Amino acid sequence: MSAKFKKKDIGQDILELHSQGLSGSQIAERLGCSRSAVSYHCGLGKKLPPKICRTCSAEMPSRRLYDDCHTCKMEKDQGQTLLCKKCGERKDKIDFPVHNYSVPMPDGTFRKHHKQRRSCFGCLRAKRIESDSKHPPDELAAKRRIASIKCRLKKYGLTIDQAFKILDQQNHTCKICKVKISFDQSDGFSRACIDHCHSTMKVRGILCGNCNTAIGMLGDDITVIQSAASYLQGD
Repeated sequence: MSAKFKKKDIGQDILELHSQGLSGSQIAERLGCSRSAVSYHCGLGKKLPPKICRTCSAEMPSRRLYDDCHTCKMEKDQGQTLLCKKCGERKDKIDFPVHNYSVPMPDGTFRKHHKQRRSCFGCLRAKRIESDSKHPPDELAAKRRIASIKCRLKKYGLTIDQAFKILDQQNHTCKICKVKISFDQSDGFSRACIDHCHSTMKVRGILCGNCNTAIGMLGDDITVIQSAASYLQGD
């Protein structure tokens, strides 16, 4: 990790360039960091006033789609019914799942959306059981394992192919202690963890759980880590 990407220095560099009148995109391009890191240090994100629930007058997140808070909306939905398109039965609205997803906004934030499903929990569960019965247990376990790995990698902006390419370059070993690692914790392997800079969100490599926790507890600070090494050497 170069000094340019140290957590305690990147914020000072961003603020200095911001004071010179550079835009967020120009700062991100010059320092090689993400736009979200610039917004975090400079407060460039668009801040909206909180919404007020029209029923109980409680404050809610500004980007909530509904005019009622979660508690009031659940109370209102309790008596409403929907017609399931699968079984054709009319059931309470609470018996239907809600699909939550996020849409990126121009200011770097994410707007949450909610979409009411038209199939009840019972029909969706029966459909999943029927679909699983057509595949052998080993194949299902492998699919679920891959889905779990993809979910872990998603927040780092990595695909499963990119992650395994990094592992191949490291010979499937931790970049620090050289112990064998894997994402699915096979026999004789330790769990692989994505190591990244918390300021720039740049992925630095893949480590074992012990090394990833150690450098994180030391604040990703090279000075502190070198001091710890000198302490262990008895200097």
